[in-house]
Amino acid sequence: MSSQTVDAPLTAAQDVSTLNEPAHTRPRPFLADHEPASSGVMILEYAAGAALGDLRAFSAPASVGHAVLSRGVEEQASFASLAARQTLRACGAYRLVVGCELVAAVRALHLRDLRPDPELPVGRALELAESVLGADLADRPLTDDVAAAHLLDRFTDIWRGSTS
Repeated sequence: MSSQTVDAPLTAAQDVSTLNEPAHTRPRPFLADHEPASSGVMILEYAAGAALGDLRAFSAPASVGHAVLSRGVEEQASFASLAARQTLRACGAYRLVVGCELVAAVRALHLRDLRPDPELPVGRALELAESVLGADLADRPLTDDVAAAHLLDRFTDIWRGSTS
């Protein structure tokens, strides 16, 4: 994988951290509600960071390993299956990072009562995200919200101009 493959989720993980900062977004730290000791989306920063670590690990070349096979006769073992598994794992980690960013961004927009123009692709993306993300801003588990990032596949239709 290229360094760009790791740079994009790094930026997304940094975006989650930025969204958590009142100096950038104005709501309370971690986009928390007004209850004392609310943690808001703090856990998403940890989850995105952990997924970024996984992505870095999965991005290491599979061919770095060495194996001698067939009683020492063969030294050119293929690591293609390992590379394929690492790629699939990297896709999951990438999706988790971007899903965390999506949940935090939608929450930030809700807390600021901001809505992009629904005619713009970003406005249609927000409508799509709102159709599957929980609207409850109270402290709660965000696992289901991040899992709803399966809708990310549908965002490409929005950018292409499709309405389906």
